[in-house]
Amino acid sequence: MCGESEGRFVKESILILANKYPNEIEPTTNMFIQQLAWEFADIGFECNVICPMPINFNIRYVNMPYQTVETTENGNNIQVFRPKYISLGQSGNLLLKERVLFTTKTYELATKKVFNKQKKKPDYIYSYFLCPTSVVASRLGIKYGIPAFMEHGEALYYGNEKYGNEYLKKELKGLKGVIAVSNQNKHYVVDSGIVDERITTVYPNCFREERFHYIDKGIAREHFGWDKDLFIVGYAGSFDERKGILRLQAAVDGLDEVYFACAGNGPLNPDSPKCIWAKPVNHDELPYFYNALDAFVLPTLAEGSCTATAEAIGCGCPIISSNRRFNENLCFEDNSITVDPENIEEISSAIKKLQQNPELRNKMSQGSLRRAENLKQSARMKNIVGFMKKMKGE
Repeated sequence: MCGESEGRFVKESILILANKYPNEIEPTTNMFIQQLAWEFADIGFECNVICPMPINFNIRYVNMPYQTVETTENGNNIQVFRPKYISLGQSGNLLLKERVLFTTKTYELATKKVFNKQKKKPDYIYSYFLCPTSVVASRLGIKYGIPAFMEHGEALYYGNEKYGNEYLKKELKGLKGVIAVSNQNKHYVVDSGIVDERITTVYPNCFREERFHYIDKGIAREHFGWDKDLFIVGYAGSFDERKGILRLQAAVDGLDEVYFACAGNGPLNPDSPKCIWAKPVNHDELPYFYNALDAFVLPTLAEGSCTATAEAIGCGCPIISSNRRFNENLCFEDNSITVDPENIEEISSAIKKLQQNPELRNKMSQGSLRRAENLKQSARMKNIVGFMKKMKGE
């Protein structure tokens, strides 16, 4: 991705605005944004990330380095800036809109401290999530004449609750385009009236093929020290009500000779003797985790487009997940069984079906590997860059 300037070829540059990004304290937070940044760098962009850190939320953020450098598997660098700011949060009903407006302003001031020090302004601004990142991206886009884009991946739409749709419609006028991660997310932003459908497209979350791919199950289980003869299902994600860790536990507890493993953490903790793993897994070890499962089971109530599901598909996992709209770009008849995520009996029945039918498991595994060809991050990024250039008017 290069342009010609004074006889020299120079990289195009992109600035990503994030509200959370992997760091030394929270190495697995919003890994999908890091993977997005790495992919931009790998396809030829000079890539910088600004992720202001709310020091009143965690005192350890105070000592976090202002600037760090990350290197992708392909040897490309990303500059990550972490200025400090004060946030009043975006949850709870008490004075919510007032608190969100305050947080947006302090986030913007922290972002501008970094932005204004840059010798060269970016060719594009890319933000993930609605607020405060995309509001600030829109404002910067207008002020500096830089094409700004939003990727919308929220599981639920809170724009009207946090800002008000009319306010957002005005604030997001600086966006040149919106990338929704699912048809559901496109409808969130279009039906609410905050963006025009003509500047919106859909590209589901994907996986980096350099990292997520098929690994022999025996090798994968040896990596974790798991018995090669056990039937093991599981997922990666937060341990909470939305993702459904306790619904998965209840479904497994009703079955004979089935065990489960969950990579992550959160407020809910499985206490079943059938749980063989319930803690975080380093991102570079996640391919071993997925490949060690007999099936990826995620009875989630709401998603944008689940990156973990895409990663599991990339590793050839049979999928059992929710029969809801956010899965329609990931789960198909040849690679998945979709269920009512609130119906323990349906979840249990789907697991039992795969447990008792190795031929079906293999067929669905092959189905996932075929589907994976359309879920590779490199292909997604080419589509996104093409969309950005089109909306920029190139």
